[in-house]
Amino acid sequence: MRRFGEKLSPRLVPILVNMSRRRIVRIERAIAGVDGYRKRAKVFSPYDALGAICATVPEYDRRWDPERKAWEVHDEHVQPLKDVFEAEGYEVRVTGSNLYRGSVK
Repeated sequence: MRRFGEKLSPRLVPILVNMSRRRIVRIERAIAGVDGYRKRAKVFSPYDALGAICATVPEYDRRWDPERKAWEVHDEHVQPLKDVFEAEGYEVRVTGSNLYRGSVK
């Protein structure tokens, strides 16, 4: 156990820094339309990604799911969201597929 004021090994410092800066967004694509023709994907993201979601997805195509703590967005916005998140430095993980257009690249 380290004592107060004891320095970390230089080999551990880059590992700890990289872990603390890791920002992950997970997107679950809809496989079948749950609410009629409107297929929705769930976006699980940190709070600081809220601006990207609101700027990319119009208000009528997004809604908050309080039970799962995720945004539900219309499926057509998945690729633009993925592009915005990656441009802002997030690691994006997409699961599921879209039966009509194929999976996200």
